Amino acid sequence: MREKVKVGPENTPIIAAVFCMYNRYVDGLATMALSDPNGYLERAEPVAKHGYVWNLQRVLRSAASGKE
Repeated sequence: MREKVKVGPENTPIIAAVFCMYNRYVDGLATMALSDPNGYLERAEPVAKHGYVWNLQRVLRSAASGKE
């Protein structure tokens, strides 16, 4: 049986460091937020309908054909 992880004040620096690492990683990817919030809804609809795998297949097909 697995033990429960105790989360207490001693874990706070570790949690903060992980969030810092994630933020730096996202910044390093040069990820940009969409200026129009409706853009997220437009992109979410096919993902909700077909799932992430469908979107990945679409991206891979686009990359293989040389289109972006």
